[in-house]
Amino acid sequence: LSVGGSVHDEWVVVAALLRLTGSEEGVSATLRDGDGELLLIEAAYSLPDWLTPENAPNRAFLRGGALHLLPPSPEDERRGSAGPLSASEGLSRLRRVCAGLR
Repeated sequence: LSVGGSVHDEWVVVAALLRLTGSEEGVSATLRDGDGELLLIEAAYSLPDWLTPENAPNRAFLRGGALHLLPPSPEDERRGSAGPLSASEGLSRLRRVCAGLR
């Protein structure tokens, strides 16, 4: 979905995706614009220290009407670094995390 340069339109899309992911079980969404991960950019001053622009791809998802950040795995923590996730790895981790919340 392209909204051009309209910031207002981006937030309309965010609101619609929050409603959709909250009302439809199992639906997940991620939001990117020309600058990167949209919600992470907006929340930059509130993000955990481990989350960096280098490891942020596929770690932020909307699901169940909420924002979920996927932290480093225990293996990443042992190595002392967390790299970016592939889309399939991010969704797989998200499903496991959300299954544990039920």
